[in-house]
Amino acid sequence: MKFFLIVSIVVLSTFNPAVAGQTLKEIMTPPADSADRENLRIWVPVERGSRCRLTVDILDCKNQVVRHLVNYLAGRGYHNFYWDKKDDSGAFVDSGTYRYRIDDCGNKKRGQVKVVYTGIRIEIQSALGLFAQEIHRKSTSLRVEWLSVTDSLLSTVLDTTLRDGHYKISLPDYIREHPDGYIQLIRIDGKVVERIRSRTKEQK
Repeated sequence: MKFFLIVSIVVLSTFNPAVAGQTLKEIMTPPADSADRENLRIWVPVERGSRCRLTVDILDCKNQVVRHLVNYLAGRGYHNFYWDKKDDSGAFVDSGTYRYRIDDCGNKKRGQVKVVYTGIRIEIQSALGLFAQEIHRKSTSLRVEWLSVTDSLLSTVLDTTLRDGHYKISLPDYIREHPDGYIQLIRIDGKVVERIRSRTKEQK
């Protein structure tokens, strides 16, 4: 099923940590969903004494890297990493089985992770970048607002209720109407989940 606003929304039944929006701490934090904790866990035992470069990459069925998940100097211990199902651009990948490739100072290891979706996936692409979030509920409210740099409301771009599915939303570039900049505010169930300020034309 597909439908479009000028904010084009597509509903589909079936994007290094910094780029995809995950910090190392977030990558090492177990997901709230119990199935994801099991399906997306990558366990890396590090038994050497000194710190060394540890990398973890996620590959698709064509052996192409879709996510450079981990790249840092890791010390001795047992490390658990959890992929958030996003590629390097921050977009959600398709469901299915993916392989991971570990390189710990030349000590290589491979394994598999499984991507399964339940609930709602939201991807909002705008001139300010990509926002993507998965929600394990049957329905949720989504509101996107544009504010002036002094926090006054310029426009309510979207105010809707979403149900099970994958929503891809593309927003127009609002900087043309507000060359001095604006603030994009995203609320899910009334809670602000993103507040980001645009650059001015001079800053671009």
